Amino acid sequence: MVKSLLFGGGGSGNSRREALHRNDWTVLVVDDEEEVHSVSRMILSRMRYRDRGVSVISAHSGAEAEAVLRATPDVAVILLDVVMETDDAGLRLVKVIRETLGNAAVRIILRTGQPGQAPEESVILDYDINDYKEKTELTSQKLTTAVITALRSYADIMALTLSRQGLEKVITACSTLFRKRSLQLFAEGILNQISGLLDVGPGGIICVQNQMHLQDGCEPDLYVLAASGRYRDATNQPLRGHVDAVVAEAVLNAMRTKRSSFDAFRMTIYLATPNDREVVVHFDSDRMMRDSDQSLIEVFSSNISVEFDNLVAYEQMKRASLAMAVAVAGAAEHKLDDSHDHGPRVARLSEEIASVMHRAGRWDAPMEPTFLAELGWASILHDLGKMTVPVEVLTKPGPLTPEERALVERHPIAGTEILRAAERLAEGNLPLRMAVDIVRCHHEHFDGKGYPAGLSGTSIPLPARVVAVADVFDSLTSAAPFREPWTSDGAVAHIRERSGTQFDPVVVEAFLEVMKRRSSTVLLDWNKDMSVGSPEMDRDHRRLIDLINQVAGTKGNEDPVIMEGVLDETVEHLGGHFAREEDLMRAVGFPGMDSHRKRHESIMADILALRLQLTEGFAAGVGGRLLSLLVPWVRDHIMREDKLYEAYVATAGGRT
Repeated sequence: MVKSLLFGGGGSGNSRREALHRNDWTVLVVDDEEEVHSVSRMILSRMRYRDRGVSVISAHSGAEAEAVLRATPDVAVILLDVVMETDDAGLRLVKVIRETLGNAAVRIILRTGQPGQAPEESVILDYDINDYKEKTELTSQKLTTAVITALRSYADIMALTLSRQGLEKVITACSTLFRKRSLQLFAEGILNQISGLLDVGPGGIICVQNQMHLQDGCEPDLYVLAASGRYRDATNQPLRGHVDAVVAEAVLNAMRTKRSSFDAFRMTIYLATPNDREVVVHFDSDRMMRDSDQSLIEVFSSNISVEFDNLVAYEQMKRASLAMAVAVAGAAEHKLDDSHDHGPRVARLSEEIASVMHRAGRWDAPMEPTFLAELGWASILHDLGKMTVPVEVLTKPGPLTPEERALVERHPIAGTEILRAAERLAEGNLPLRMAVDIVRCHHEHFDGKGYPAGLSGTSIPLPARVVAVADVFDSLTSAAPFREPWTSDGAVAHIRERSGTQFDPVVVEAFLEVMKRRSSTVLLDWNKDMSVGSPEMDRDHRRLIDLINQVAGTKGNEDPVIMEGVLDETVEHLGGHFAREEDLMRAVGFPGMDSHRKRHESIMADILALRLQLTEGFAAGVGGRLLSLLVPWVRDHIMREDKLYEAYVATAGGRT
């Protein structure tokens, strides 16, 4: 919630002076006597009210005045003559202003040199004017007094009008923002809505604390969650060094003092959410800020500060949902000892394929910002039905009997039946609907020769066509109880050969682009010297090295959804690897077990902190930071620490 809003001094420079001049009260003098214009301008040009000067516009007829008012909606006061091109031109203009133009705010002071033609009482009763003066009585002092009185009334009316309009905008803005289920999109939406609320040019930033630095015990740094206008390039970057020093200091000061500040042309808003998260919004204005802007921002900010917490809670629920999907998929895979992390790997590859297709215009349906994450979630469950297939069938090394083949080919139907019940409970849930399509159809072939229904071509849902490719690639390159894993090149060639028969050619084309990107950079290369004498540990290490090279070679680390998939896969793989490695060490009584386990916990904590950063909206540079953690750690982990395990097993004291 906004703790305090303080108004400070104005700006400087030519642009500020021009804006100050534009901020003058506007008075329209309507009279057919040039001398009246000259005298009025001379008197009013010296006037100031509420620290604002007065700009005078002249019109010499009712028709000319109407044109001015149509082009200048912010006229505050009109000094209006009655008799001009006609005896009642001024009175007719009053009707136009109030009824045709619908301008109820402008204050109208009627001036006449012939009061008999327009008696004061009848004019005030019949026309919506605010004051009536004879020209002979309007001395310099009385003109000034009359105009100030009119300006005071106009300012009060506009404050009420702006407040009402602003509150209407706040309601609309908040309802629009609350539909954005992404912290990044939500933050961008806040900047757009503030620009609309205050009717100022877009140029702002939203900063939040870098949670990773907080966990490390360092002094909190600020990152730019979203930016617009001249700050756009600062998005997802540290505040320092990416915005000018004056703005950076204003933001840092707001965070330090927990107070907001306004000056004539910018505002820096401190927000503390109900759950003690801290956010700073800074915005530049191309006009002077009004008093009413403060109350609008207070109301708006009180709503968005709550929504920040709501979105974080949404992200946590989304993570819990993903974790549950991984757990359910793991239950289906537990019968296959070598199928570690198959679901998360298929999910990430599916997301990358779909992303390439979308950028190439080859996705035949609209792709919402959250679609890739939902596709990844749904694809994790693709083999759910395998939990209904006996383990001896799934692990059988030889050919299957017709009865066994029927059991295997029924697993998509079994998985669909399981998910249908969940889909009915969560009616309208897109990821669940997508999961049903994927589970049911990921073994269908593009040429119609797949199972369980023999669907072909585009009658197979597109997400299922994508997962079909990802599933086969990961299955071939993973070890199985009855065969060694294929090489990546061999699996890619296998999929390419089946383009147009088993697989959708468009999907295969995107898959080949993903694999090209993944293999474009090799930071680490497995060699026989890295072996630690345990086939299981070696296989895990090779998979981790392959993951590191994928992060280095793909542009996926620029995409928050893809990068989140990379981090999920890394966490899942390392968690399983560490457990298996510690079991092996415990079994042989390895003396360095405790220190080894602590190193596992340390690197896992660092990676989880990176994933938290990404969840909080800081996508830029996460891939580079992940590599800076993993590359030196893997080299040291394998070549020094795990080699100690190998040496211990090789000695007489080792027990296998």
